[in-house]
Amino acid sequence: LPLYAEDKFSDVLYACERSASDLPSERIVSFVLKKRLFFAPTTPDEEDLVLAQVTEDVRSDMFPVSLEDALLFGALQAQNAYGDARLANLNYNRIATKVIPKRYKSPENGELIRKRHLELAGRQPDEMRKVLLDFVQSRPLYGMTIFNVMTPLFSYPFRELVSYRPGTNCILIVTERPTGTAKYVLTTEQSFTIAALINDYRDMQFEPASQSA
Repeated sequence: LPLYAEDKFSDVLYACERSASDLPSERIVSFVLKKRLFFAPTTPDEEDLVLAQVTEDVRSDMFPVSLEDALLFGALQAQNAYGDARLANLNYNRIATKVIPKRYKSPENGELIRKRHLELAGRQPDEMRKVLLDFVQSRPLYGMTIFNVMTPLFSYPFRELVSYRPGTNCILIVTERPTGTAKYVLTTEQSFTIAALINDYRDMQFEPASQSA
């Protein structure tokens, strides 16, 4: 659910709570505040935000990583949060459920994270925070957002985007270059999220692109 500059978080939270009360369920709803633009974090709060977002994206497979990277990521987080493994009474299976994508699900993951956590003994929180940030920022897909879109692949520089219009299950993208104008209709349920991302880049980095009414 993308939020825009004019949205009030309290209003959105109230609407979600009201909707949940109308549909009784045992599911737990959680909110993850996400950055859409990935500039280098400059404050501890921004660093926490980046780490929280990457953790959620790794678990949900929106930030694809190998199993080995996911296990190491879990171990690094354990050392950062709890210190040495021999001094912490941790439920590693629970840690595994927070960082391991479903496609890697295995009863052995908790033990594998514990073994890697033991190898990090003696590393201090300040050091581990930097190691964690360096780890996530060194991944090839860091700073990228993966969307589920049904369309042939194509690529254009952002400066060639002239307009975009999100719909319920699609988004219209219009590009222009010296050879002519091209229009693409992308089928996706994430059209408004994509439009919000385009809008952020337009406002912060590039020449304005018009959003159709």
